Amino acid sequence: MIDDIFKRSKRETRQAALAATSELYKWRTQELAKIADLGLEGHALEAAKHGLNAEMAKRHKAGESRAKSQNTVAKLIEREILEDKDRARAARAE
Repeated sequence: MIDDIFKRSKRETRQAALAATSELYKWRTQELAKIADLGLEGHALEAAKHGLNAEMAKRHKAGESRAKSQNTVAKLIEREILEDKDRARAARAE
């Protein structure tokens, strides 16, 4: 059972990181479109893209960190306990 929880933790962390990365690239595409709409040229365009890349790196790191912290073994066990309690309440309510 413990091995299953470790595997589940790793799997859910990977899935959460992938989802965060997907959202990040959607955001980046939207921001690049906004920059293009501004009609910037030369150094201003390069500065805007550089700032966007810096923000993207910061958000990527934060997303991976969040994925790891939300899917620790302790958090998964805690979620399972809460789900068991909710199921028990639902069964009693019926």
